Amino acid sequence: SQVVGKWISEMAEIEAEADLHKGVYQRPAPVIQWAEPRKRAMQGFIRETCVQLARRVLERCAVLTLDARICRKMIKDYARSATRKCARVSWEHGVLTRVDKALSMAATYARANVIVAGGEFVVASTIMAFFC
Repeated sequence: SQVVGKWISEMAEIEAEADLHKGVYQRPAPVIQWAEPRKRAMQGFIRETCVQLARRVLERCAVLTLDARICRKMIKDYARSATRKCARVSWEHGVLTRVDKALSMAATYARANVIVAGGEFVVASTIMAFFC
């Protein structure tokens, strides 16, 4: 970590100074500052929690306001959906070209990713509004 690396380099400087002055330390040993990494870790945890909460709120709003078919497309696991789509026999032996298959996968991903991107956008916009 950066904190420990900084402490090691500063301690090496202190040892080098002590060697120049016949083993007498000229300044005290540095103290490791743990507050900053802990603060960043907590901020990251709080941000991720807020993003998940915003996603769930957006999912609830989508369920309450949109058609059931559209909601199913927006609130699905796109990785599993793409795997199921590739496993279909009609997918392999159908009339779709590679470009059509790629566009179909991209559309599935885009529809399913709307809620995820929306949650992250809401939290990022809120942070920008309050702290910048």
